[in-house]
Amino acid sequence: MKLRRSLTGTALAALALAAPQTTLPRALAKGVVPCHGGTGDARALAKAFRAGGEIHLAKECVYTVKAPAAARAALPRVTRDTGVDGAGSAIQWSGPRALLDIAPDANVTFTDVRLENTSGGAQIAVGKGGHLIIGGGSHFFGLNA
Repeated sequence: MKLRRSLTGTALAALALAAPQTTLPRALAKGVVPCHGGTGDARALAKAFRAGGEIHLAKECVYTVKAPAAARAALPRVTRDTGVDGAGSAIQWSGPRALLDIAPDANVTFTDVRLENTSGGAQIAVGKGGHLIIGGGSHFFGLNA
């Protein structure tokens, strides 16, 4: 009987090691969306929004989205609850599309982040039952939510 329990524990450990890794994008392996010399990695930012969950921006970094990552918005559609800890950083966009599209029943919370639209025309689209929550230290410039 002891042998059987030992094999079961070994089998479970082997399965745990063979299981797929977390759904977080590779760019977020260290938990923070990369930033180099004050310029944020916009592709890694898009991957983070696509994955959802907890997103941590590098301290006082500027992430400039130059090409849309989705059909309706600059960043991928958020389909699950997502929290963005900005650490004093900014996300910039200058296109005519919405900066962000929040799916129905999804919630997005921004804390300590500046969202800036340099063309003044973008917005944040929030689906029915979804919520946009603006936490302390956050500022929106040129955006309509």
